[in-house]
Amino acid sequence: MTKLLLRFAPLLLIVAAVFAADTPAVVYMDDFDQWTAEVYAGSANVRTFVQGPKLATNLSSIIVFDSKGNGYVACESFIAVVTKDGQAQMLTGQPGLAGNNDGPPGRATFGCAIDIAIANDNTLYVADAANLTLRKIERTDGVWVTSTVAGRAGVNGHRDGKAGESLLTSVFDSVTIDDDGSLYLFDGDWLRRFKDGVLTTLNPEGGTGYVNGPVAKARFAHSQGRQHGLTCDAKGNLYVADKVNMAIRKVDLTQGEVSTFAGTIPGVPKDRPRDGKLLNARFHPGGGPNMIFYSKKLDAFICRSDDETQIRVIKGDEVRTFGPGEGKNTALTGPWKDCVGGTVCGVDADGGVYIQGSGCIRVVKRK
Repeated sequence: MTKLLLRFAPLLLIVAAVFAADTPAVVYMDDFDQWTAEVYAGSANVRTFVQGPKLATNLSSIIVFDSKGNGYVACESFIAVVTKDGQAQMLTGQPGLAGNNDGPPGRATFGCAIDIAIANDNTLYVADAANLTLRKIERTDGVWVTSTVAGRAGVNGHRDGKAGESLLTSVFDSVTIDDDGSLYLFDGDWLRRFKDGVLTTLNPEGGTGYVNGPVAKARFAHSQGRQHGLTCDAKGNLYVADKVNMAIRKVDLTQGEVSTFAGTIPGVPKDRPRDGKLLNARFHPGGGPNMIFYSKKLDAFICRSDDETQIRVIKGDEVRTFGPGEGKNTALTGPWKDCVGGTVCGVDADGGVYIQGSGCIRVVKRK
């Protein structure tokens, strides 16, 4: 037996080398060991949302933060707020009761609040996917009042215009906002902007596909990511998690140009996930990137693909793995490299990265 192994040893080494070369490299962030995870809100032991202490409820969805550090969570039929002093409360809408009513808390209802954005003045905007509407929640005389500012409840279509005139399609799912107050929507594979009360399609000559160049002709293949597929950087550029195309696309709104920022470029075969320089990096071919957030504090993008357990960070000219660690980890809290994964759901002003799953929202932050 020993002689047989020795005889075939060179061949075994060659095979091992081939498999090693074919294995995508995982390159963790330089300070990966300095990050820890803790529960921000929610509990794996609670099945439903309960108002009260933030660690004694069930909470798991997209979160944004106001200027005072309060967190607002899109919970399908209602919007929750996690206050700075540690309480989880219902802001508006009603748990378990879907609808399309506008008005103050107690009257307002949502069909499926799937994504949420917040303006500099703390006004909230919600992608109500089931109702095919963009909802606005603003504080008026101390009361949070909900209104419909784009789309018509239950009416599927593609029409630009003012509130009451504009229409959104059945795959409307993502919303983000820039520092100037312009909202950007991912409506199927249409990029749309809501500004000064008017909804406009940015790529009216585009649609589904993979085309860079003038934004008016750009094509995307988002394919119902139903997540937070848009974000803006500090310079006002828009970034798209283009799921089926396995790429992060950049929309330079000043120049009116769309390019591939990271991942697979048009005409290049898709590949297994790997870290590396922007256009050499790859996202999972079974799911593709469907979550992306920009952190001003980190000056980096945090993103995740549908079928990947690990989160990626894009900083400078590289895509690297942010975590969690490899293997079958089960811990929710502690050193991030030893924790179980989740889906990235937000970032805060202090550089914290938020992860949803297991009935709670965790924050991952540098020690």
